[in-house]
Amino acid sequence: MGTAVDAGGGPVDELVPPAPDTVYGQAKLAAERRVLVAGESGRLQASVLRTPMVYGLARMGNIARIIEAVARNRFPP
Repeated sequence: MGTAVDAGGGPVDELVPPAPDTVYGQAKLAAERRVLVAGESGRLQASVLRTPMVYGLARMGNIARIIEAVARNRFPP
């Protein structure tokens, strides 16, 4: 989403336009848009998931904790 969006301090949902400020964020947004365009063409069904526990400014790196929780049967695999 970008640091400018995060600096707003309010909730962020699908109505807030993304404003990535890193090369990684810009590339991720471009890839998301290509997936959605392919979905609009009717060739496939497409959606983009932005899971905050995996990707986000405040909690980067939680994927290891999620994998551990799944391994302990706290969540469905």
